[in-house]
Amino acid sequence: MTAILVGTLFMAFDVRPVEARGAIYIRADGSIDPPTSPISSVDNATYFVIGNITSDADGIVVQRDNIIIDGAGCTIQRTGVRAFYPSGISLVKGNNVTIKNTRIEDFFFGIYLNSTSHISIVGNSITDNYNGIDLGFSSNNVICGNHITDNDNRGILLVYSNDNALNGNNVTSNFEGISIIYSPNNYLANNTLGGNARNFGVLGETKDDFLQNIETSNTVEGRPIYYWINRTAEVVPTNAGYVAIVDSRDVRVEGLNMSHNLQGILLAYSVNSTVEDNKLADSLYGVSLVGGGTNKVANNSIANSDYGVGLRYSTLNNLSGNTFSENIRGMLLIYSSNNNSITQNVFAEGSIGIDLVSADFNSISQNNFTRNQQGIMIDSSFDNMIYHNSFVYNSHQVYVYSQSACIWDSGYPSGGNYWSDYAGVDVKSGPNQDLPGSDGIGDTPYVIDGSNQDNYPIMTSPETPNGPGDVSGDGVVSIYDVVLATASYGSMQGSPAWNSGADQAQPYGRIDIFDLVTIASNYGKTYP
Repeated sequence: MTAILVGTLFMAFDVRPVEARGAIYIRADGSIDPPTSPISSVDNATYFVIGNITSDADGIVVQRDNIIIDGAGCTIQRTGVRAFYPSGISLVKGNNVTIKNTRIEDFFFGIYLNSTSHISIVGNSITDNYNGIDLGFSSNNVICGNHITDNDNRGILLVYSNDNALNGNNVTSNFEGISIIYSPNNYLANNTLGGNARNFGVLGETKDDFLQNIETSNTVEGRPIYYWINRTAEVVPTNAGYVAIVDSRDVRVEGLNMSHNLQGILLAYSVNSTVEDNKLADSLYGVSLVGGGTNKVANNSIANSDYGVGLRYSTLNNLSGNTFSENIRGMLLIYSSNNNSITQNVFAEGSIGIDLVSADFNSISQNNFTRNQQGIMIDSSFDNMIYHNSFVYNSHQVYVYSQSACIWDSGYPSGGNYWSDYAGVDVKSGPNQDLPGSDGIGDTPYVIDGSNQDNYPIMTSPETPNGPGDVSGDGVVSIYDVVLATASYGSMQGSPAWNSGADQAQPYGRIDIFDLVTIASNYGKTYP
């Protein structure tokens, strides 16, 4: 009936769309302020936008509960710079409000809800804002059938907001698509995400933060989201667009190729599960482990992410054989992520290879750190065993951010690590390096700082265990070694063509002309 009355008014007075400047308020008493604004209501319950709104502040500020705002296809648009966090439509401590059929453009927040409940956001087009729809401390709201695209930061953001329903939204070409942060028990179905730099993810600390009802009808780049809770001994299908394993055990995630999410693969409060042989890229986390433990993360390729693998409160995991390239942090262990085994990984050309923050008693061995800004960074971490690694041409091999003390060798004669910038010599031997004859261990320690030093630095990279030039390890440098090196020429450690025996010379981690020269200069030599 209200719609008929308003339509009759349009025809009777030939009302045309007009523009208004400045914020428009729907006051708690039902009045519209200023009264000349292009919003009309005959019952103070249903409000129609009857003209485009431009504003250099907020668009519409809603202070009344139990109403419907029908945009009728009109546009609410911001003018000028996005100062003071303006919103297209803003509700604070609101209840039982419907916002529908509105176009919202160029605000800091398209629609902003704070401490609200039972708000319905239906059928809106929200584009070119900083955040599209932003919920904070809000519950029991419905976000349905909206087109949310080309927003600079997030399409839909839930922070400390629980029991909301997101259904049938099209979220594309934003920086982040749908981000759920410290917000338990939300329901998602039939949402389409694509073309976002980071399409989807759930972040939190406690187990409850990760308890969501997310159906496989939600898709990332046309592939289903698998959000599994309380599963046992299952294998995730290989068509996944996003994977979360929550409060589960003995689950396998393998053979996936995924990119552009907050997490490629999330394991939250899960145990004895395996993440293996996946190719992950361009995400906040390639793999995120929160809580739980005794999981295996092996033989994955993770590139161009903020964190290749991130551990929070997660212990006794096995992280081995992974290749990390061009990540901000290859691996982050934080907040009592203790007693993990990190072996035979490659950390190449990133900002930080491994970052330890309040993480103790981890074993880090047989890894290769090559051409990172920092091989390992340590912050308030103690008693980590770090040995038999290769640190090659990192700007800082190790950076100790705050007081930390770790163990950098496994004693004599096992030795410590290979350091490409070690300036010592090897002419002595023995536990005190005071006996005649070389032993492959530097005669003086490699000093990191006053609390950290490698007492037995290794003189030759573990990547070249054979005699110089002997690629095959048969004891003879021959044409066969030249052929093997040529076949892997140009490859980096972790790539399919990689041959560790061909990596004969610095810079290690890549087969290049220096390796071929080393082989040629030793041609014809034999080794026992």
